[in-house]
Amino acid sequence: MNEDSAVLQVGCEKGFLLHDFLDLCPEMEIRGTDISEYAIENAMASVKPVIVSAPFTAFPFERDSFDLVVAIGVVYTLNLADAIQCLKEVERVSKGASFVTLAAYRTQ
Repeated sequence: MNEDSAVLQVGCEKGFLLHDFLDLCPEMEIRGTDISEYAIENAMASVKPVIVSAPFTAFPFERDSFDLVVAIGVVYTLNLADAIQCLKEVERVSKGASFVTLAAYRTQ
């Protein structure tokens, strides 16, 4: 990642990771989405202007907008149909790189 990179974090909450990306590379284009109005209203001042309210199944961005899309702790909270749609949205807005975490269980 460099100053020409564009990064989206899905489910960014108050923007701590987005803030860290800016610390590493201040010229980087960052964006975040979340469904929590509370989190957005109370986001870090450094990233609050780039966070938008959007469902995890429909991102308000054009196809191939981001060099990296990060979804940590988001996809597995959704029902199966919405999880599939969220992953499709990650693919749609990403230029090819994404980082998605999923849960693992030991029982059914």
